[in-house]
Amino acid sequence: MAQTHRVGARWRLALLAWFWCVPMAVQAQSFALPVDVEQGLVFGAAKPRTPYLFGLRVTPSFDLERARFGLVLGPMYRNTDWDFAIGARMSLFVPVSGPHVGVRFAVQGEYLPVQRAGRVSFGVIGDLLGLLRLGLWPAFDFEAMRAELCLGIGGDIMRWAKVVSDD
Repeated sequence: MAQTHRVGARWRLALLAWFWCVPMAVQAQSFALPVDVEQGLVFGAAKPRTPYLFGLRVTPSFDLERARFGLVLGPMYRNTDWDFAIGARMSLFVPVSGPHVGVRFAVQGEYLPVQRAGRVSFGVIGDLLGLLRLGLWPAFDFEAMRAELCLGIGGDIMRWAKVVSDD
Protein backbone atom coordinates (compact mmCIF):
# COMPACT_ATOMS: atom_id res chain seq x y z
CA MET A 1 0.00 0.00 0.00
CA ALA A 2 2.81 2.42 0.90
CA GLN A 3 4.57 1.65 -2.38
CA THR A 4 1.36 2.40 -4.35
CA HIS A 5 1.07 5.73 -2.51
CA ARG A 6 4.70 6.59 -3.35
CA VAL A 7 4.17 5.75 -7.05
CA GLY A 8 1.04 7.93 -7.12
CA ALA A 9 2.88 10.77 -5.40
CA ARG A 10 5.71 10.54 -7.93
CA TRP A 11 3.28 10.73 -10.85
CA ARG A 12 1.56 13.77 -9.34
CA LEU A 13 4.93 15.45 -8.75
CA ALA A 14 6.04 14.69 -12.33
CA LEU A 15 2.78 16.09 -13.75
CA LEU A 16 3.03 19.21 -11.58
CA ALA A 17 6.63 19.82 -12.70
CA TRP A 18 5.70 19.24 -16.34
CA PHE A 19 2.73 21.64 -16.25
CA TRP A 20 4.85 24.23 -14.43
CA CYS A 21 7.75 23.98 -16.91
CA VAL A 22 5.75 23.85 -20.17
CA PRO A 23 4.54 27.49 -20.17
CA MET A 24 8.15 28.71 -19.85
CA ALA A 25 9.34 26.30 -22.54
CA VAL A 26 6.52 27.31 -24.90
CA GLN A 27 7.59 30.93 -24.67
CA ALA A 28 11.18 30.06 -25.59
CA GLN A 29 10.56 27.21 -28.04
CA SER A 30 7.77 25.82 -30.18
CA PHE A 31 4.87 23.85 -28.73
CA ALA A 32 3.54 20.75 -30.50
CA LEU A 33 0.40 18.71 -29.95
CA PRO A 34 0.78 15.44 -31.88
CA VAL A 35 -2.22 13.11 -31.97
CA ASP A 36 -1.69 9.53 -33.12
CA VAL A 37 -4.01 6.56 -33.63
CA GLU A 38 -2.23 3.23 -33.20
CA GLN A 39 -3.20 -0.34 -33.98
CA GLY A 40 -1.08 -3.36 -33.35
CA LEU A 41 -0.53 -7.02 -32.73
CA VAL A 42 1.12 -9.13 -30.04
CA PHE A 43 3.97 -11.50 -30.80
CA GLY A 44 5.23 -14.63 -29.09
CA ALA A 45 3.49 -17.13 -26.87
CA ALA A 46 3.06 -14.86 -23.85
CA LYS A 47 -0.12 -15.34 -21.84
CA PRO A 48 -2.70 -13.92 -21.66
CA ARG A 49 -2.74 -13.70 -25.42
CA THR A 50 -4.12 -10.37 -26.63
CA PRO A 51 -4.00 -10.44 -30.41
CA TYR A 52 -5.20 -6.87 -30.97
CA LEU A 53 -4.15 -3.49 -29.56
CA PHE A 54 -5.61 -0.05 -30.19
CA GLY A 55 -4.53 3.28 -28.78
CA LEU A 56 -5.13 6.98 -29.17
CA ARG A 57 -2.23 9.14 -27.99
CA VAL A 58 -2.20 12.87 -27.39
CA THR A 59 1.30 14.13 -26.66
CA PRO A 60 1.58 17.77 -25.55
CA SER A 61 5.24 18.52 -26.23
CA PHE A 62 7.81 21.21 -26.60
CA ASP A 63 10.69 21.29 -29.06
CA LEU A 64 14.22 22.19 -28.14
CA GLU A 65 15.93 22.45 -31.53
CA ARG A 66 15.65 18.91 -33.01
CA ALA A 67 14.69 17.23 -29.72
CA ARG A 68 11.07 16.95 -28.59
CA PHE A 69 9.93 16.20 -25.04
CA GLY A 70 6.33 15.39 -24.24
CA LEU A 71 3.74 13.88 -21.95
CA VAL A 72 1.81 10.90 -23.39
CA LEU A 73 -1.90 10.59 -22.58
CA GLY A 74 -4.65 8.47 -24.06
CA PRO A 75 -6.93 5.45 -23.94
CA MET A 76 -5.67 2.00 -24.89
CA TYR A 77 -7.63 -1.12 -25.76
CA ARG A 78 -5.94 -4.45 -25.03
CA ASN A 79 -8.49 -6.89 -26.50
CA THR A 80 -10.95 -7.34 -23.65
CA ASP A 81 -9.86 -4.42 -21.44
CA TRP A 82 -9.62 -0.65 -21.77
CA ASP A 83 -7.03 1.37 -19.90
CA PHE A 84 -5.60 4.87 -19.92
CA ALA A 85 -1.93 5.34 -20.72
CA ILE A 86 0.14 8.05 -19.09
CA GLY A 87 3.82 8.47 -19.70
CA ALA A 88 6.59 10.41 -21.41
CA ARG A 89 8.08 10.56 -24.88
CA MET A 90 11.38 11.90 -26.13
CA SER A 91 12.22 12.09 -29.82
CA LEU A 92 14.91 13.35 -32.14
CA PHE A 93 14.05 14.76 -35.58
CA VAL A 94 16.36 14.01 -38.51
CA PRO A 95 15.53 16.19 -41.55
CA VAL A 96 15.47 14.44 -44.92
CA SER A 97 14.17 17.17 -47.23
CA GLY A 98 14.11 20.64 -45.74
CA PRO A 99 13.62 21.53 -42.08
CA HIS A 100 10.11 20.05 -41.70
CA VAL A 101 10.21 16.79 -43.66
CA GLY A 102 12.08 13.91 -42.09
CA VAL A 103 12.19 11.00 -39.71
CA ARG A 104 11.61 11.21 -35.99
CA PHE A 105 13.19 8.57 -33.72
CA ALA A 106 11.32 8.26 -30.43
CA VAL A 107 11.41 6.39 -27.15
CA GLN A 108 8.27 6.26 -25.02
CA GLY A 109 7.41 4.86 -21.61
CA GLU A 110 3.82 4.40 -20.45
CA TYR A 111 2.03 3.25 -17.34
CA LEU A 112 -1.45 1.69 -17.56
CA PRO A 113 -2.96 2.18 -14.07
CA VAL A 114 -6.02 -0.08 -14.40
CA GLN A 115 -3.95 -3.13 -15.40
CA ARG A 116 -0.89 -1.92 -13.48
CA ALA A 117 1.23 -2.51 -16.54
CA GLY A 118 4.24 -0.75 -17.92
CA ARG A 119 5.20 -0.48 -21.59
CA VAL A 120 8.22 0.84 -23.36
CA SER A 121 8.19 1.49 -27.10
CA PHE A 122 10.54 2.80 -29.73
CA GLY A 123 9.19 4.64 -32.72
CA VAL A 124 10.40 5.41 -36.20
CA ILE A 125 8.04 8.09 -37.50
CA GLY A 126 7.96 9.63 -40.94
CA ASP A 127 6.99 13.28 -40.48
CA LEU A 128 5.66 15.34 -43.41
CA LEU A 129 5.52 18.98 -42.28
CA GLY A 130 3.88 17.87 -39.03
CA LEU A 131 0.64 17.49 -40.99
CA LEU A 132 1.00 13.74 -41.54
CA ARG A 133 2.87 11.30 -39.35
CA LEU A 134 3.29 7.58 -40.07
CA GLY A 135 5.01 5.49 -37.43
CA LEU A 136 6.19 1.99 -36.66
CA TRP A 137 6.27 1.27 -32.91
CA PRO A 138 7.89 -1.93 -31.59
CA ALA A 139 7.04 -2.22 -27.89
CA PHE A 140 7.46 -4.44 -24.86
CA ASP A 141 4.76 -4.96 -22.22
CA PHE A 142 6.36 -5.66 -18.82
CA GLU A 143 3.17 -6.93 -17.16
CA ALA A 144 2.48 -9.65 -19.76
CA MET A 145 6.17 -10.03 -20.72
CA ARG A 146 5.46 -9.88 -24.42
CA ALA A 147 6.55 -8.06 -27.55
CA GLU A 148 4.11 -5.88 -29.49
CA LEU A 149 4.17 -4.04 -32.78
CA CYS A 150 1.95 -1.05 -33.53
CA LEU A 151 1.45 1.08 -36.62
CA GLY A 152 0.43 4.68 -36.07
CA ILE A 153 -0.97 7.51 -38.13
CA GLY A 154 -1.52 11.05 -36.98
CA GLY A 155 -0.65 14.70 -37.18
CA ASP A 156 0.24 17.74 -35.13
CA ILE A 157 -2.83 19.79 -34.16
CA MET A 158 -0.71 22.92 -33.67
CA ARG A 159 0.71 22.61 -37.21
CA TRP A 160 -2.79 22.09 -38.66
CA ALA A 161 -4.06 25.14 -36.74
CA LYS A 162 -1.23 27.22 -38.21
CA VAL A 163 -2.07 26.06 -41.75
CA VAL A 164 -5.76 26.91 -41.25
CA SER A 165 -5.02 30.30 -39.65
CA ASP A 166 -2.59 31.28 -42.45
CA ASP A 167 -5.33 30.93 -45.10
